[in-house]
Amino acid sequence: MSTEAEEIQRRLSASVVLGLLLTGCTAVVPVSKSGSTEAEWRQADDACLREAHDADTPERARRLYEACLRANGWRIDESGAAGMARRTYEYQP
Repeated sequence: MSTEAEEIQRRLSASVVLGLLLTGCTAVVPVSKSGSTEAEWRQADDACLREAHDADTPERARRLYEACLRANGWRIDESGAAGMARRTYEYQP
């Protein structure tokens, strides 16, 4: 990964962490894809975050993000996050 891409990833991660700290209750939602690697997860996560970035509401952004992940073959296990507006997506090998 290039230095510029690493800096973008760090800034994006810092923004997500700050947002979570400011919002309170958050559900951890496991995300998996058969045969995937953590690097592939990071790439998909970054692409889907960019796609959902300009959504007009947080709910719309979440739906766009999840739709993007599913469209790219990722499975989202929402069993522990039902009804939770705030979510953290975590790679599960």
